[in-house]
Amino acid sequence: MFVYDIYSNTLFDCLSVLKDAKDDFINHIKAPRVFIERILHAYTSTMPEEAGENGDTGVLEDAISCIQDLLHRATRAQDGILQLCGVSDEWRAAEEVCGCMRDMVTMVEDILCHALSGDADLASAHASKELLYQSYKF
Repeated sequence: MFVYDIYSNTLFDCLSVLKDAKDDFINHIKAPRVFIERILHAYTSTMPEEAGENGDTGVLEDAISCIQDLLHRATRAQDGILQLCGVSDEWRAAEEVCGCMRDMVTMVEDILCHALSGDADLASAHASKELLYQSYKF
């Protein structure tokens, strides 16, 4: 893995880090809606049969952590681009990549928040199509 130092890299280095983070993100996510639904299914499969108990939120937390790791790499590259070029076409492209990653984190966090309120709240929000991913334009 390339170690990123914001003060000693070239634009090429920053773009390489960004491309690697984006490629890893795409390989991990593949299809955003399918990814979110797969994570939601993984969580719901941990829901116990007994009322009053909740599923394993670690499933959601792990998904968030994985995407945040990729986002951190991309953001560091974006910061380097800003330092080297200012707000440029390269920076805007990096912002688009980082924005997609932030959106994915936000959608999983939305599910996590409902799950923390209780599985009944999550089920109700899903049935009412109130979960963020259900109205997101992929």
